[in-house]
Amino acid sequence: MSAIYLQIDRDIPPTVYQQFIRKAQEKQIAVEALEGRPQWAFPASHGELKAFINWVRAYNASVAAQERFAGLHFDIEPYILPEWKSNRDKIVQSWMDTVRLIEKDMRSSGLTLTLDIPFWLHQVKVPGTDYSLSAWMLEKADAVVIMDYRNVALGNDGIIANAHPILREAATLKKQVIVAVETAPSAEGPHTSFHALPLQTMKTELQLAKEHLEHYASFAGFAIHDYNHWVRLKQGGS
Repeated sequence: MSAIYLQIDRDIPPTVYQQFIRKAQEKQIAVEALEGRPQWAFPASHGELKAFINWVRAYNASVAAQERFAGLHFDIEPYILPEWKSNRDKIVQSWMDTVRLIEKDMRSSGLTLTLDIPFWLHQVKVPGTDYSLSAWMLEKADAVVIMDYRNVALGNDGIIANAHPILREAATLKKQVIVAVETAPSAEGPHTSFHALPLQTMKTELQLAKEHLEHYASFAGFAIHDYNHWVRLKQGGS
């Protein structure tokens, strides 16, 4: 494990984060502060978004170097809203404005920027252009995590095939891509999660995916959602 994406709860005392990050850094594990919700794509929620960024920056400024977050990590996902089907271009443009705001607010912060995106985002175009939204997001971020929630490596809808397009874009742009898989139960179908499968199956599929994906300079490993379910899987589902 090289990184933890830690969802932030500002009601938790800063000392708890200090202790956690210090212990993680002792094991050479970076901790990124994660937040986001679909509504953050819209101007009405920008105050909440800015408050999160300001909290992390203030926290980092008040603690020792070995207790600081390494970056900000945003999981916004406006495409799960019903308006995505009826007014997609408007939502895409608003989402892009939000990412521009994040980029501006993070300037000179010393923090890395990671964005979570679905594996199919290359099929969505920047409004009025033929340029993919995933490439646009890669330009703004240091890295993206593609939510490649499948439990087989091979096939037309497997982990490898779904990861290829954005890995190619990232290689051209010299950016990093982390390929995320799911271990929690999913309402989207049994093919989207390793939840009900043996741990060895997950290891085998990820090793096979790695052998194909590591040919890309942009491939930066796998992320596993989420920690609790991953641990249960490693313990045999108990």
